Amino acid sequence: GFQIYSVARQLSRALAEKGKLVSVRCSRTGWPVKAPDILVATPRAAAQGLEPCMSEDEVARRQALLRIRGVEMLVFDEADLLLAGGSVTPDVETILTALSTSLPDRSREVLPEAQKYYKGGVPVEMLDDDTLEWRSGKALSNADGTFDVKIGDEKRLRYVSRSRLRGPGMALLIERGPRIVMAGATLASYHRCVYKGEQVNQLYNSGIGSPNWVLKRWFPNAVRVTSKWIHHRHPGIVQQDWVYIQGERRIGEVKNMSLRIQKMVKLLSDQDPSIRTLVFASTPDKCLAAETALKAAKVECCGMHAGIPFNERLEGLKKFATGQVSVLICTDLAARGLDLPVCRHVVQLEFAKNVVDHLHRVGRAARAGRESKTTNYYGVIDFSVVDQIRKAPAMGLDGDLQSRRGNRGRLARTRKKQRRREYAYTDMRKAARVARQRTQKAPREEAATPAELAERAGRARRAQLSRG
Repeated sequence: GFQIYSVARQLSRALAEKGKLVSVRCSRTGWPVKAPDILVATPRAAAQGLEPCMSEDEVARRQALLRIRGVEMLVFDEADLLLAGGSVTPDVETILTALSTSLPDRSREVLPEAQKYYKGGVPVEMLDDDTLEWRSGKALSNADGTFDVKIGDEKRLRYVSRSRLRGPGMALLIERGPRIVMAGATLASYHRCVYKGEQVNQLYNSGIGSPNWVLKRWFPNAVRVTSKWIHHRHPGIVQQDWVYIQGERRIGEVKNMSLRIQKMVKLLSDQDPSIRTLVFASTPDKCLAAETALKAAKVECCGMHAGIPFNERLEGLKKFATGQVSVLICTDLAARGLDLPVCRHVVQLEFAKNVVDHLHRVGRAARAGRESKTTNYYGVIDFSVVDQIRKAPAMGLDGDLQSRRGNRGRLARTRKKQRRREYAYTDMRKAARVARQRTQKAPREEAATPAELAERAGRARRAQLSRG
């Protein structure tokens, strides 16, 4: 989030020159006392501030609800990672539950003035499923977030999703709660799994429990904007070198690290020092070994991994960006969220464990469409992932597999993990319903005026006299 915070600060300073003051804060540990206009926070920090939304303590709950109700836009970067069932997923679930708790019973409605001037519904365009053409009509909103659309003299279509509508009339609809943006470079669905051989592998059913599955069920009416290059190699990567490493064994995952480092040092020593390169390894120890070998070969480099304090990591990024060092050795800590336009070469000293990590690693190059290259060192241990990347459509992220070799156990483990996500999603929705019931209590009656109290007393006396 540091780069996002830096960009937000630059925008804030630019707006300040035009007389518009926008406050920006970065929070890594907790919710700030005074909420700024833009808050860049980790899931843990945001969850600490919004967790009381589900509390039975009315005072704490109201304070937390004020935080989320004052938000106009909520952005989840790297949404696939946040929803994949890792260590940060419980915090994301807390945020989503708090969001659901804060919303009123009706998700969206048509403004009264819109109903006045547009009898029969607001003007919209609906996507026809058969012809894939946009047809003009009028829409009325439903309480569940869907719409009833009437096109010409045809029968009114019921329960049309928001994703099939567009047009100026959509601006007349009140969107309850903040706008939600889920951003990600990958979104695996695993909706099917076909073995391109003698038999069919049915380990995946319909992608139940995958990040795509969770998004569809939490935001069923979301509008999706995708690139045609999703789950494909970036067109800016004009050269991919695949280097096979011999002398490795699948049993025990024995890697020939000495040969890998030797080839990597030879490659970067012969390379032009002006070409900035990212080198990826799996652990901090491997990064340290590679850094020692490169420095011995007089190649300027620095590291970025869990073994280095946060301030030193930022210092290393600055050196890499300004050209003081030409090589940055890192773990998957640098595979996501870093925008380094100066990077022209990505080297995978140890190949990625899955396709998603591979896409994010090589995505550090070719930023803003600049031409770049990648060098991938792989051994017998990496055959299953390499086959998916080089042969399967969409790199296997939609479920297609080319080979059963090395995939059976991995797919079974992934399916088991997704099944846990399915149960966790059910529990999360249940917690949201309970919290909403606690929040959406009927408003208390306002205090009666003296005239109303006198009228009630008079009715009571008359009723008593009539019974007597």
